[in-house]
Amino acid sequence: MTSGFVETFREIDSGLRIIVTFANTDWEIEYIRDDLEETYTEEEFEKTYREHLASQLASENLSAVIEGGEFVGEMFLFEDIVVFQFPSSRYEGMFVSYDWTESFPTNDVFAAADELPTIE
Repeated sequence: MTSGFVETFREIDSGLRIIVTFANTDWEIEYIRDDLEETYTEEEFEKTYREHLASQLASENLSAVIEGGEFVGEMFLFEDIVVFQFPSSRYEGMFVSYDWTESFPTNDVFAAADELPTIE
């Protein structure tokens, strides 16, 4: 299953950076681009995972207030990077990161995530 969704996101844009899945109390790097392997430490991923758990509750509260349909994910836009967070349940889901360009196919990423099976 892993290689299937990695290939799905890789086909969207060649700037795929990282895919991390998370479930309950753990996370796993499913893909990291070769030039980034030395960029991030395990401690940084662990810190990000813990911060995600806290922010996930805030997202659920916001989703309950905003009448815009079902919550499907979050997007974090930095100067050179775009990060998508797709929850599949309260404490499970996936982070997908790409190099950011103005012509980046954002809608294609959300559409691909919508077709994925639940992360377990």
